[in-house]
Amino acid sequence: MAGGDWTVHAVGRIAPAESAIPDPRPMRGESRPVAKSDLYAAAERIGLSYGPFFQTVEQTTLRGADAAELVLALPDVASAQRAAQGAVLDPAWSDGALQGLIGLIAA
Repeated sequence: MAGGDWTVHAVGRIAPAESAIPDPRPMRGESRPVAKSDLYAAAERIGLSYGPFFQTVEQTTLRGADAAELVLALPDVASAQRAAQGAVLDPAWSDGALQGLIGLIAA
């Protein structure tokens, strides 16, 4: 992008947690858990194949028809490999956040 203008789409901050992570604001609607195996089976049905390094969604809870709560975790092998490569923020985290949408699509 030589000589072009930059557009800021998002701003964030990464910092170590000072204490336990607080619960996000309560989400309304019926709560329906989605098993990890069901989430990734739904991904396969729509043509998305996630290998073990990118299966970061540990728990999905659907809230109503348009919201999902996720618990993400990097698989140990992926975490160790990426740390050895000097990764500060693993791209699998952001991909995992998007994987939660699969639960909404498949519901």
